[in-house]
Amino acid sequence: KAAEYIEKALTNSKAVAKEKTWRYRGTIYLNIAQSEELKGLYPDALTTSFESLKKALEIKPTGGYSEECKVMMNLVKVEANNAGFTMFTDENFLNAAAKYSLSNDIRAYIEGIADTVAIWSAALCFERAGDWEKAVKGYRTCADMGFKEPKALLSIANLQEVNEDADAALETLEIALAKFPSDQNLLIQQLNIYLRSGRFEEAESNLKKAAENEPDNEKLWYSLGFVYDNLSRIDEAEAAYKAALERNPDYFDANFNIGALYFNKAVAMNKNANLIPQNQH
Repeated sequence: KAAEYIEKALTNSKAVAKEKTWRYRGTIYLNIAQSEELKGLYPDALTTSFESLKKALEIKPTGGYSEECKVMMNLVKVEANNAGFTMFTDENFLNAAAKYSLSNDIRAYIEGIADTVAIWSAALCFERAGDWEKAVKGYRTCADMGFKEPKALLSIANLQEVNEDADAALETLEIALAKFPSDQNLLIQQLNIYLRSGRFEEAESNLKKAAENEPDNEKLWYSLGFVYDNLSRIDEAEAAYKAALERNPDYFDANFNIGALYFNKAVAMNKNANLIPQNQH
């Protein structure tokens, strides 16, 4: 009922000009958003509350109830974060992103600084929803602000590759690795793009760096063997596969590939043997 009557008040020119009208409206919609019974009926209640409180502060920015308005804005921010978390859990990703974006807007308005946690959360929601353009924008904002920078750049590269832009992904990773040269996740992602796009010579350089950072990782040695295999550097491939098996004797892929390597060697040897004339056997 309060919401019904406050909306009627907005049709009155004198009421619209009063700070109190907008403050009351902000309070009413905040209470609606906090009500389990009512918030589903007013999905935009939090945004309405924030916009109303902002209007109240525009009319009377200091003194009076200005501090009370800011306190209520912070309560709206808390509710927005809680709603975003619940919606994310329910896989309602776009609405969750809207709530996290509202949280960032409120902090930016009150404190003059961005809420990087909210921006990151919104970007993750956009990614899950398949809106990769907005996801990249959010991750890039976080990276520019130094928030989870390596992970943000990695996320951007992943999305660029998903959009079949391997060159852009590699460019992003180069920028990231220039700042974080020992970050194993960045190196591995760069390696995977090289391997998937058949750029084996570049992959070799990448793998050597990764193996230096993590010498006991059998997957890196296996990958190096795979690269050498594709570059027809058979002896180096064999040594790399053996290095992988020294670290994990049960590593199936390394066992299979070194077996295939020996088989191919035997085929070549048999072929050469068949070329020898019978009288020279």
